[in-house]
Amino acid sequence: MHYPFNDDTCIGAGCYFTYMRYDELRRAQESANADPVTDGPGRSLQSSVFEPLEHQWDQLLAMKDTWLAFLIISAVTLAIVLLLVIFLRNRIRIAVALIKEASK
Repeated sequence: MHYPFNDDTCIGAGCYFTYMRYDELRRAQESANADPVTDGPGRSLQSSVFEPLEHQWDQLLAMKDTWLAFLIISAVTLAIVLLLVIFLRNRIRIAVALIKEASK
């Protein structure tokens, strides 16, 4: 069975999605001229520790630096996978030929 998406396509789509999200948050921050990390002066450490985990996760995903980190991780992963495929394509071709021959 042939799948329309392979690992490279999924990682590439992940890079695109993370870049678009990062760019969206960067533009929103520039237009609002505000820092999304700070919540105001009345915030204490104790209140942030006892907040529900879901709210903290939403705050983390609302930060542009988080998406920049996701973008860097996915771009490095894509580069590694592409380099592996490029340098190992002869071996992959031989392995596919051996599998086809063995299946006859």
